Amino acid sequence: MVGIQWIWTALLLAAICFLFQELFIMKKRNRLPPGPRGLPILGNILILGKNPHQDLCKLARKHGPIMHLRLGPYHESSWYLSYEQRNLSFRPYGSYWRNIRKFCILNLLSTRKINSFQPMRRREVGALVESLKRAAADSSAVDLSAAISSLGANMSCLMICGKEYTDKDIDDRGFKDVIGEAMHIGAIPNLGAEANQDFVDIMLEIMQSGESEFEFDRRHIKAVVLDMLVASMDTSVTAIEWAISDLLRHPESMKKLQEELGKKIGMDRMVEESDLESLQN
Repeated sequence: MVGIQWIWTALLLAAICFLFQELFIMKKRNRLPPGPRGLPILGNILILGKNPHQDLCKLARKHGPIMHLRLGPYHESSWYLSYEQRNLSFRPYGSYWRNIRKFCILNLLSTRKINSFQPMRRREVGALVESLKRAAADSSAVDLSAAISSLGANMSCLMICGKEYTDKDIDDRGFKDVIGEAMHIGAIPNLGAEANQDFVDIMLEIMQSGESEFEFDRRHIKAVVLDMLVASMDTSVTAIEWAISDLLRHPESMKKLQEELGKKIGMDRMVEESDLESLQN
């Protein structure tokens, strides 16, 4: 009997300590946006089901547009996936984060560098349009989301790695092998007369020259490449998908867009990136 009483006493003390932590210690921390209460360790991860965007929409109706979610504890996997936090997405704000951000903006994401890839982007978009025309002529269905996703992946890989990778390549081999091959290809001299340097080429060149303001080796290159691939393959593609979806759901907006394109650009040629300035926002 004494042993059982000690067990119940220990459980009661543990419960009291937990409540004390919730009621007093949590209040002393920084104020966070409102959000649903989560489970210990798991947090709010079980709230998100098969359709996370719908679940988040429901939560936003209850807690507001900005809310606090606990999606589990910190994992060591993020440390290794980011090559010991040598990238931008996992690195805490500080001098290294500012330096690597400045490096990316000046050497990889400058207007001149982005514009140098316009012919490639024009070619890839043209190939997608031609494939849609063939599908329309054959009266066959098209998975537009998959087609746009493949287009975004092709453009990203060509700009970053200098090589086109299919979805099957990444699924079967994984990011690690794809990035490893990109590093190998980037290290091989390109004998073309007017070769356009991809991001890996530029970073390898800077690494070998030693002109970087901070330590910069192959681990930094892999971390930056991973950041670029993950960010570019999701955000732009998602925005395009939602834009097309909204146009299909609102025929009046689609008609207005078609009239503007016909008036300012014409229907006998593709829309160029330089045409965007003349179109309404």
